[in-house]
Amino acid sequence: MSRKDTRDTKQTTMKKLELLLLVFASAFLLSACGGDNSPSSEPSPAPSPTPATPSIDIATTENTSPVLSQTGGSAQLTFKTNADWTAKSSDSWIKVSQTSGKAGTITLTISAEDNDGYDDRKGTVTISSGSVSKTIDVSQVQKDAIVLALQDYSVAATAQTLDFEVETNVSLSVAISDDASSWITQATTRALHTESLHFDIAPNPTKETREGIITISGGSVSQNIKVKQDGDGIITFEDAEVKRICVENWDTNKDGELSFSEAAAVTIIDTTFSNNKIIKSFNELQYFKNIQISPYFTSCSNLEKITIPEGVTSIGNYVFAGCNSLTSVGMPESLISIGERAFKECNNLNNITIPEGVTDIGDCAFDGCSSLSSITIPEGVTTINQSTFNMCKSLASITIPEGVTTIGDSAFGSCYSLTNIILPESLTHIGVYAFAVSGLNSISIPKGVTSIDYAAFKGCI
Repeated sequence: MSRKDTRDTKQTTMKKLELLLLVFASAFLLSACGGDNSPSSEPSPAPSPTPATPSIDIATTENTSPVLSQTGGSAQLTFKTNADWTAKSSDSWIKVSQTSGKAGTITLTISAEDNDGYDDRKGTVTISSGSVSKTIDVSQVQKDAIVLALQDYSVAATAQTLDFEVETNVSLSVAISDDASSWITQATTRALHTESLHFDIAPNPTKETREGIITISGGSVSQNIKVKQDGDGIITFEDAEVKRICVENWDTNKDGELSFSEAAAVTIIDTTFSNNKIIKSFNELQYFKNIQISPYFTSCSNLEKITIPEGVTSIGNYVFAGCNSLTSVGMPESLISIGERAFKECNNLNNITIPEGVTDIGDCAFDGCSSLSSITIPEGVTTINQSTFNMCKSLASITIPEGVTTIGDSAFGSCYSLTNIILPESLTHIGVYAFAVSGLNSISIPKGVTSIDYAAFKGCI
């Protein structure tokens, strides 16, 4: 073998050895790097961070128990949270400006509708984030109220105690006007209750009427009570016969006169004046302030005018029946009912004002009042009863209010002067002979009428 061939052989052998060493080195490296023999050479992903626990933080300086005013009002509340949140009120009257949101610092406005009740009310607003919640107490004050049955009192000249009921939900205080502090004093001899007040009224030694104001206050409201006291003078009667009867029956000190206090002490008159054909005027009846029902003047054929005292609630059956000279009757605002035939055949009664508080007018109440020309029915009346205005020949104008559902039998029979009438939409029934032989020349029947009885408009020529 030549030197050249020997050199080539050595070179070839060296290259093979280098190649073999390279293979072994690669295998070693692969074994070292892939110790778990995983088929993938991708790096393992980084672990996810653990979520923070939801929290709601309200500063100690925040008002966490807001009290809202009666007329609504609002309060603000600021809190921090690191997660989504919701807010919910326990009652519909509580409003929140935002009901949900994201993490951050949030300011809520808590408000309320007006409280028209007479009690405080309470509720809550709950803020929640995940499993964490905070509850806010919310209160609203009541509507202050002082409710009185009457605000005007007229009392006799004698010493007495004035008692009245007060409905209230506040603590009360009392003030008496300077001009009345010498004769009205709050009574201390009885235990005062929240709902009852008592005042001593001193006797009035003068003949002049006097007035004073009692102011009842509590919370944000107040009410005034007006007290009017008669002077203890002598009543001047217009009618000598009326005076004679009054002195004979109620002159307790036997001085031959009747004082205001003596009249106020009378509670029952009943039939004392019935069938008296002499008396003409008794407007002084208004001073008999403590009678419960109107006395009877049945068939007092010469009686022309009379004033019924305030406080009377009922004019009974037949009270003025047959008083065919009666032209004027003063009715009290306290009146609520007029009885059957109360003014039957009062032929000269040409005008009368029925107080707004009247809700019931009896059968034939004004039957035969042939001079009565106009009348207004109060809104509280729902039925015009049988023959209420029958034979009111001069009746040309009448106002029937909404709310009346029934016009009874012969209610306006023989009302010759009644040419036009407006019937209320509330009307459902028109009775037998209701407008028979009246002067109607046109009529509009409301849509709600379901029955018109026999001969309702008979003889309306």
